[in-house]
Amino acid sequence: MTKLLETPPVPLSFTFDKDAALAAMLYLVGELNRPTRQTVFNLLYLVDKKHLGDYGRFISTDTYYALAEGPVPGHLYDVLHFLEKQGEYLSLDKEFKQAFKEALQSVEGNRLEAATAPDLENLSESDIKCLKGALETYSKLSSQELEQLCQDAAWKTTPRNQEMSLEAIVRTLPNSEELLEYLRDLFPGDL
Repeated sequence: MTKLLETPPVPLSFTFDKDAALAAMLYLVGELNRPTRQTVFNLLYLVDKKHLGDYGRFISTDTYYALAEGPVPGHLYDVLHFLEKQGEYLSLDKEFKQAFKEALQSVEGNRLEAATAPDLENLSESDIKCLKGALETYSKLSSQELEQLCQDAAWKTTPRNQEMSLEAIVRTLPNSEELLEYLRDLFPGDL
């Protein structure tokens, strides 16, 4: 028997928070010794997964794509590509592109260097806790070891150059069922 008021599952996604994404990226770039773009992307993916499992959301709120080298945050990837090519690229707003241009001193040779400190006002206490924890846990790993950690089941089951579903990422976490229930019903009891 079909329920009359039954609604289909809500597609799982987050609204991109450019200020938090920039702050998280600058935090990692500032704490690492001459990081590459992919190292920062890998750490951000691991940080976002940890924060998702513990607090129910990504720090960066970005959408991840399954590129050959591993998961990459789509908006951040696009803006770095824009800065490298020095041209108009995609529909990124001018303010966001300018903020990145001023914040990153270098994007040459795949190396990133921060020109400014992250605005910690754009990060919560839990964000900073997870960022620090990721640096303690993963900063000593080689780029190959980081890459292997990030090439999880969500990445493996997503065709290359396609969006990784939030549900697939959640399913890689030990508390996936509870987390999926939470994400599908952020306002329990409301109709």
